[in-house]
Amino acid sequence: ISGIKRESYMATDIRRALKKFYPHLIKAREENLNEADTVQRIIRVFEEVLGYDPLSEISRERSIKDKYVDVALKLDGVTRLIVEVKAAGVTLRDRHIEQAERYAAEGNLPWVLLTNGIDWNLYHLSFGEGIEYVKVYSITLSQETLDKAAELLKVLHRQSIKNNELEDYWQCHIALSPASIGKAI
Repeated sequence: ISGIKRESYMATDIRRALKKFYPHLIKAREENLNEADTVQRIIRVFEEVLGYDPLSEISRERSIKDKYVDVALKLDGVTRLIVEVKAAGVTLRDRHIEQAERYAAEGNLPWVLLTNGIDWNLYHLSFGEGIEYVKVYSITLSQETLDKAAELLKVLHRQSIKNNELEDYWQCHIALSPASIGKAI
């Protein structure tokens, strides 16, 4: 990430808001909240931590070609990220993105986030002869990882997505992948 985009990416600091909201996410896991209640908390994270307008930019149960996703994030009327939410106590597995993957393919959307509030897995999808996905990152929130989590989650901040910084992050991820480095050597 370079130049002006790097400055705006670096300027987005969500640590304080994430640390404030963290106890609510831990409590959700401790109480083993169901998926619907977990979705409510995730929406609050997108609103209070990641800067989205809950009335115009966050859609629940959004229909994409007659199928529904848990949460869709829209900027300027365009869906930019699909969020698949699991109950707070559910252990996330890659297979959990299958439902969101189908929605993403039908809407030609490359980004899917899978979360239970504590675990956050970001996937990039590509659509060629089939659907391929790459886990861009996986973070588990804990007292010890909150600063690192804030660094990773800030690419999902409203301003970061609006400035295409998520795409820049993806390009850096690809360039620094073992496969790319191996080809360069």
